[in-house]
Amino acid sequence: MMDGDYKPTEPLSRLSSRQSSQDSYPSSSSPNLSRQSSQTSSSSIDSTEHSLYQRLKRKVIENADTGDFLPRGAIAEIITVETIEAQFPWYNIFKVRSSCSSDQVVQQAKGVLAILGLCEKESDIWNLFNEGKGLTDDHLPLELRANGLSNVLVSRGGREFKSFLSWKDIEIECFFKKQWLVLAPVLEVRGQHIPMGGEVPLPFYDMKVVSHGFTSTVYKGRLPASHVIPKANNDPRIAIKRYGLEEYFEREKDNLENIQKLDHPHLIQHIATIQKGNSFYAILYWADGGNLCDFWERNPDFFLTRRSGLFIWCFQQMLGLVEGLFALHEKGCRHGDLKPENILHFQNSDDPKIHHGEYGTLIIADVGISRVHHIVTELRHDRTKTYDTTRSYEGPEAETGGDKPRSRRYDMWSVGCIFMEFAIWLLYGYKAINAFRERRKEFSPKAAYYEFTNPTVKINPAVEAELKALRNDAPCTGLTELVDLIANDLIVIEPKDRAEAGALRDKFRQIWRKVTPG
Repeated sequence: MMDGDYKPTEPLSRLSSRQSSQDSYPSSSSPNLSRQSSQTSSSSIDSTEHSLYQRLKRKVIENADTGDFLPRGAIAEIITVETIEAQFPWYNIFKVRSSCSSDQVVQQAKGVLAILGLCEKESDIWNLFNEGKGLTDDHLPLELRANGLSNVLVSRGGREFKSFLSWKDIEIECFFKKQWLVLAPVLEVRGQHIPMGGEVPLPFYDMKVVSHGFTSTVYKGRLPASHVIPKANNDPRIAIKRYGLEEYFEREKDNLENIQKLDHPHLIQHIATIQKGNSFYAILYWADGGNLCDFWERNPDFFLTRRSGLFIWCFQQMLGLVEGLFALHEKGCRHGDLKPENILHFQNSDDPKIHHGEYGTLIIADVGISRVHHIVTELRHDRTKTYDTTRSYEGPEAETGGDKPRSRRYDMWSVGCIFMEFAIWLLYGYKAINAFRERRKEFSPKAAYYEFTNPTVKINPAVEAELKALRNDAPCTGLTELVDLIANDLIVIEPKDRAEAGALRDKFRQIWRKVTPG
């Protein structure tokens, strides 16, 4: 993809088609403009006291990782009719261009005027905007071309703007470089893929590395509210996943797009995927509650209080996870790496699609090693590859399967392991989960839920003992049925004897009705 193939203003153009041109940039009353960074924290400054350059420069957000940018909200705050008429006090007296009003500039050329201001050439807006049909934001980015002994700026369609002919080369180069500051894209919350040139900045700030792996680096950051549709009330917290190789990116992009089509409340929904030159990103909302393990650890002593609301919430979320997994399996998609760390807890997320109750929402993520199977039968001639699976939660067929492909019932074993730990937390608390893991290690070095002694495999004796204890100690309706479901339908050695996702959903709905009678 060449740099010129992407039109950074396309998200703005799509927005403009749904709103009036006055709303292409957010209004100056946006509550988010002061939240974007220390550079953008000051209140609006009277243009008679500070130059347009100073006001714009103050709002530029610096980001060494993804490029400096000027948020659209900041542009809307500064480039107003009032600013223009204050910046050019002679405007109202002489009406220098009868066909060019300050209102038209605000509607059609906010970005152009901002670039000119950053080059301290703002008075040239009248010549540029009045030339032919005028230089507007829709013409950006302009290309730098050699013209004899000097450089010229032309639109992608090849249109030259003669008003630039009087500019010095250093001024031309300033416009070319500064234009990228205003072209950070708007991300629509619909999982679109955005290819762009390497010069285009991404609208992220406050980026901090939270994890680094073989295939990707994950950052926590923020996205200005003016750069996301639908517009947020605050600058959303986001996870930015940057991939080292295009191969890994394309694989996860395909997975995310397939999951996006399901539109399920307990399956991860991404904001966008981006190819910026030779860099690759997936953008998602930040899971402020961490993962399921973090949730258990933050609430270590539920068993002492037995809060009924939290108890019901736990079963509601387990049912939601089962239904989300059923939706995946219905589309022929196996997760392949289910574990508590891959179940995210959105407690007070900025994602407008998530409806939060008192305790938030659990969502299945990282379907990164799943495959969409286009053949209905479980029997395949090629083995489905998996990587980086946490071995404690993998099924026994990982040891005994040989070259046989793993079926979707592989996920059922992992669900059983996760739900068993959920039951332990409900009855005994967080420390009991860790103690249970240590007991499993007596029979399996990797703390698996099965014991493998080549060539035989059986349920880990520590698991059998724990299931018996759970049955004896379960104090109420719901837990007893959950333990029976785990033992009879999920943690079962033979994959064919495990419940399919549809049967699991139906059985869990029966448990849910018992937990919430009436």
